[in-house]
Amino acid sequence: MRSPSGSDGARGPDRSGSPPAPGPPSDARRLEARLPGTRYAPPFDVLHALERVLDEPDVARIAVVYRPWYVASHLAFIGARFGSVTRPGRIYTNLPESLFFKMDAHVLHEYFHVVQQWGRERMTAFSYLLRCRQREREAAEFAAAHLARYQALRKAAAAASGAAVET
Repeated sequence: MRSPSGSDGARGPDRSGSPPAPGPPSDARRLEARLPGTRYAPPFDVLHALERVLDEPDVARIAVVYRPWYVASHLAFIGARFGSVTRPGRIYTNLPESLFFKMDAHVLHEYFHVVQQWGRERMTAFSYLLRCRQREREAAEFAAAHLARYQALRKAAAAASGAAVET
């Protein structure tokens, strides 16, 4: 986490004089106090773009939930520390809300898992484990193929509502 003083390192030394603890990658360094289980509220422009790109009128039903230890334990399996994992109707993440919704390709990737794979295809945890590389490739290819359209839709939605798209 970024220290309140704004230093780029992790937390500063405590009163005992011990060195600072390592922090998350610089993109994720924000002072955001979140309790595990906190649900994130997707911005209007994100929902608008996702509904159109995924052809799913009710993406707002998908819960994006901050579950840092749950996510870290799953990502450790592939050697990652920060990201998201999905289940039917849910995206669990250990990324701060302000960062999560700015990561357009990541958002598309994760929502594709939930809407298409867990939803329309009725993927199960067992079937995911059997074909995890294929499932991840499908999500990555979908995100890459639809990223420009998603970003254009976000920008148009933000302009129509008078808000700016944060990137």
